[in-house]
Amino acid sequence: GRAQGGISSRLKGMAQSEVAAFVEDIFAMTDVRPVGERSSEEIVERLYQQAQSAELNLSDEASALLDAVLSLEAPIADAPAALRAIADQASLTGVGATLDRFEQLVARLLAGSATGFLEQAQFATRFGRRFTYYDGVVFELIADDSPQARKRPFASGGRYDTLLSDLSRGAVEVTAIGGIVVPHRLNSAEGAGQ
Repeated sequence: GRAQGGISSRLKGMAQSEVAAFVEDIFAMTDVRPVGERSSEEIVERLYQQAQSAELNLSDEASALLDAVLSLEAPIADAPAALRAIADQASLTGVGATLDRFEQLVARLLAGSATGFLEQAQFATRFGRRFTYYDGVVFELIADDSPQARKRPFASGGRYDTLLSDLSRGAVEVTAIGGIVVPHRLNSAEGAGQ
């Protein structure tokens, strides 16, 4: 997101050793160390790659395509067709199977929502989670479409397909969905709806 872009632009032009020194300074100042599966070296490598990618010069067509994809927000039922229209308009090849899988996923989500809960769900390509272990669909549940509610979801999470395999070095192959519910926000959302 925006914070990563800011860090990337500040690190632009630095050598990887300078990025490593920057990361170590942050750890020293905050007394925080990496937790979980990412090492300091992996964090440095990722920041270095992001800083390098900040230097890309895209053609007008590629920039317009990225803008179209990254600005898409639509009801979830319409999202597959909207993405397919963007791909068709840009004459993209090789994305048909991915779009087919996405369309099937959306159909399964909608079919599995017996109460019609997902009928009002919005799909937004700009949306993402800060945690990189989610490698599938991510979500937030909000009370309404107001800016205040968007900043304070009462539930959020996502799907991860490779986390357990990575943690077990391939011994466990399981997909899962994880999430969190913030009870006091849920109570506030229920109160607002009454």
